Amino acid sequence: MNRSRTQISTSYAPGALFTYEGGMGCCVAIPLNTPYETSKPDVQRQLLELLEEFIQNWHDRAMGCRTAPQVLPQQCLDAAFLDHKDEPKIDSGRFALNKPNRIGFMPDPLVFVCSECQRLVEFEDLVDLDRRWSTVDTRRDCKDSKRHSWRQLDVVFAHWSGNYAGLSPARIIMDSNGRIDALRACKNCGNEEYRLITNSSPFFSDWRFQCTNCFSGKEVVQADRDTLALLKPGMDSGLGNLTKEWNMLPVSYRASSVYYVQRDSFIVFKNADVALLLGAARRAELMKILMKLYEFPGEELTHEGVLQQLGLNGKTAEAKDYQELFEILALVPPERHSTI
Repeated sequence: MNRSRTQISTSYAPGALFTYEGGMGCCVAIPLNTPYETSKPDVQRQLLELLEEFIQNWHDRAMGCRTAPQVLPQQCLDAAFLDHKDEPKIDSGRFALNKPNRIGFMPDPLVFVCSECQRLVEFEDLVDLDRRWSTVDTRRDCKDSKRHSWRQLDVVFAHWSGNYAGLSPARIIMDSNGRIDALRACKNCGNEEYRLITNSSPFFSDWRFQCTNCFSGKEVVQADRDTLALLKPGMDSGLGNLTKEWNMLPVSYRASSVYYVQRDSFIVFKNADVALLLGAARRAELMKILMKLYEFPGEELTHEGVLQQLGLNGKTAEAKDYQELFEILALVPPERHSTI
């Protein structure tokens, strides 16, 4: 496929789901190592500082979105953006600048449905797909003992955290020992094969998984594995977490609710010294330079300096009040100044 850099960096950024050219299947974009070397070191520093400011603001907004139950840092940011204290941090050693001129991709989700009988089949990964596809493709248990007409299912389970999964009838659960497992077997008969019953409805709430053996139904809902592991113990210990926090819902893989690309822009300064002053650690120094540039006093005024400025501006009464307060303050012990 040929795409512009803007498209690659947004619509086809790593993690984005898309249809391959000609509608030949659903794919997920994956990163390729295409290093980008900046002409000036301060440009990379600006990019990382901009990223750190962005994730700090994102973290602060997310942590403050509710008071109870407690919001955890892992709900707000991926592990790559958290340090050992679970605080937002950009470690420059963990990030590299990439040029958006190439993308990698692989088929995903790996869930297929028969267009004739609606039977589902899924694969764990590409290795499993390659190993089992020939067997699945030659099955003759469709209607009238025909071969199945398999097509990739273009609906996924999505979670507000950004995680997604194929539309599998398996249930992600946590047992009493805190282990996460996927239960696929029908609870009535133990069968592990299902059909996807849609009743030609465009509303996912009308869809059901149906056991191919006993025809019992199962809701089209799933738990996000990561969020379940993070929050289920909180619910069990009475912290107030709810099942709906880790439940995923079916959405079209084309839907914007699955994936949002974050973009920003910044100014590249020719003078590296200017760029260095924009760092959060040098904010006080930047303020002094700006105050001096716009003729504000760049240093704290002395007592005499304050009286002089008030006098030059015709503030005689204010100068008198200031002098009286200064004399009163001089009589107060220094340790009590902070209480006045």
